[in-house]
Amino acid sequence: MAMRINTNVSAMNTLRQLSGTSRRFAQSDGRLSSGLRLNSASDDAAGLGIANKIRADVRSMRQASRNAEQANSVLQVAEGAAQTVSQIVDRMKEFATQAASDNVDSVGRGWVKSEYDALSTEINKIAATTKFQGKTLIDGNFGTGLDTNTPI
Repeated sequence: MAMRINTNVSAMNTLRQLSGTSRRFAQSDGRLSSGLRLNSASDDAAGLGIANKIRADVRSMRQASRNAEQANSVLQVAEGAAQTVSQIVDRMKEFATQAASDNVDSVGRGWVKSEYDALSTEINKIAATTKFQGKTLIDGNFGTGLDTNTPI
């Protein structure tokens, strides 16, 4: 009697189909869990490269937006101080005009000079104390410490 090995072709075909389905399911599950259509070079090598560049560009743009918002905050702080200094300078002009008048005697000029000097001191105080994140903004030195040799 000859021995015969039976092969269940249907079962082998079903196993092959199940393996392919399992592989595609794992790939779809990976995409769903990451939220990305392309997760590896095997999905689409060129597409993955483009997608990674776009993702990097988006991150860069988000950082640029945060930088612009911070720069706007710096400008608002500096503008507030500059407006205050401008108002003080206008008042100082009034005092100078008043002191130049023939209607003011030497005692009056002394009072005007005292007020003028106090306003000048106030301007210096504003220049020294107007800061953003610890950096003085309107003393004339803001931005002069930039090291252009530092790599980004």
